[in-house]
Amino acid sequence: MKPLPLPKAKRGPSKQLLESFPLAAEGVVYVDAEGLYATPVAAAIAKASAPLLAAMEGDRACATTVVSSTKELAVATAGDGKPLFLVRYDPAAEGALVPCVAVWKRDTKPTTVDGARSAFEGGAGRDVEVAALGSGLLAIGPNAAVHAAFGGHTVGRSKLSQVALGEDEYGAFDVPIPNGTGRVSGGLVVTKERSTLAVRAALKDPEDAAGLEQMFQRGRSAWRDQPKAPEAQLFDRVLTGFTFERKGATVQAAYQLAGSPEEQARDLATTATLAIHGVRRYIANAKRAEAKNALGRIARSIVAEWEREEVDAKGKVTPRRSKKLASFPPVPKAVPRGEKVQTSPEDWKDWARLHFEMSSAPQYFQYEVRAAKDGESADVLARGDLNGDGKTSLFKVTVKLDRKNDALVIVPKVEETDPDE
Repeated sequence: MKPLPLPKAKRGPSKQLLESFPLAAEGVVYVDAEGLYATPVAAAIAKASAPLLAAMEGDRACATTVVSSTKELAVATAGDGKPLFLVRYDPAAEGALVPCVAVWKRDTKPTTVDGARSAFEGGAGRDVEVAALGSGLLAIGPNAAVHAAFGGHTVGRSKLSQVALGEDEYGAFDVPIPNGTGRVSGGLVVTKERSTLAVRAALKDPEDAAGLEQMFQRGRSAWRDQPKAPEAQLFDRVLTGFTFERKGATVQAAYQLAGSPEEQARDLATTATLAIHGVRRYIANAKRAEAKNALGRIARSIVAEWEREEVDAKGKVTPRRSKKLASFPPVPKAVPRGEKVQTSPEDWKDWARLHFEMSSAPQYFQYEVRAAKDGESADVLARGDLNGDGKTSLFKVTVKLDRKNDALVIVPKVEETDPDE
């Protein structure tokens, strides 16, 4: 009788990473980069990416060195929201990596981390405090976490020690969802025939799971509505690679690329293009939401100010029918160009009558109220230049006096001119 084949042993992180990974970390992301690079799919992706790397200028050498020398990547997440990145790299590449790490944050300066040969700290206010490397380990993250990583410890029962990759599996993750609403886990499997990224979210509230399902359906519809390239069949093929299933408070999603390594590489490039476009569109929509929300608030403030009784020094009340709408100057004086601008309460002093200002947070748009000469209507305006090219967008809401019904009416439609600018 032929003996049954023994199951292949599962792979795990190296001892070096296990000794550097924080024991108290609440979440983990792990990638077997060395194994992944050896797959035919990765080779096909590298070949397809060669023209892009060739077009890069100053960062080409760094990008090539980082990719080729990385053996493992682990990310530790904690409750404070500040991740620690740990990279095990080929020690022979250390000399080439040092200048890459040094210029990664433009205002870095050398510092000292016990156990590391080179270390740099970021400027004030940087999310990443310290980056240090030496003996095949690169650690990037909060100061204390980086120092602890190079100090090492006895391998304990950390989240990283629980990672075990199966056959053809090159990545795994298990991280908590912010605000304690659940956990997300999953893995990456790559073969010659297909590559699959699987995600499982175990949530505490079924309504949150239903919300994710609705968001997925809206996203799928939005992608389908995008202008298609001539290769419409390829677009549809990439889109059908996404699956989503919900059962109660648990959702499972996957993205799969099928076909030869070359076909997978091609489809991945298409997916990346669509994803970049989608992210840019999402960010632009989020920025435009500031303008629309602010216009609504300003319009309601105008209505409240118009309905407010005005009493003069002699106690005489000014009837609303004799009131006229007024203009309020642009704030800030210049349209923000491609970035947020912080205003101060002093900038909004001429708006005091409306009890409105936006000095508590930076803003992407300039706001103004421009009343008609007869005072019977006013346009609430928001001007922006989100892409910084000098051409501005305009969002407008109009308020009008209804003398017949003694009311001030907000026209519900927001007029948009060049909203993507």
